[in-house]
Amino acid sequence: MIRDLGETFDDKLPRIPFLTDDAQSIIDKEQRKLAEKKALDLSAEGTEFNRANAIIAETKLLLADPNYKLNIFQTSAYIDALKTVGRYDEAAKYGDEESTEIWNLIWSDKDDCGCSDIQTVILENGKVKPVSYSRKFTRRLIFSQRRKEWVGLIVCSGCGDISVK
Repeated sequence: MIRDLGETFDDKLPRIPFLTDDAQSIIDKEQRKLAEKKALDLSAEGTEFNRANAIIAETKLLLADPNYKLNIFQTSAYIDALKTVGRYDEAAKYGDEESTEIWNLIWSDKDDCGCSDIQTVILENGKVKPVSYSRKFTRRLIFSQRRKEWVGLIVCSGCGDISVK
């Protein structure tokens, strides 16, 4: 699988091995498969979730001692870990207002705000073409315990309404 370029002009220099085209194509295919898997892997697994679960487990061990008080950094890390795994109700118990709002949004069946799309025109091939743009955008992806999947925190740029989809 490795091709040698042959004798060098100076025998003191080492020979440089190069991959053959077949070997390189195999490596390229494997790298594409890994990249596709990583792009599609939005499951509740992976390094971020494992780290969050480890922080939660460690903090629960600390909190088992009734005399132990979490410092500000431990509390912040614990709240972030709870939010990462979608346990916004527990994070809200520590005074995190954003978690309370997200928890209520996840468990409500709130409809969209009703703002209309932005209507405009563009010039395409010398002709005017009407187009519309949504006012809604995804602020970020959050994990929903209700749906057991990643959902978007959707914000309307017209009225500021927030929903979960």
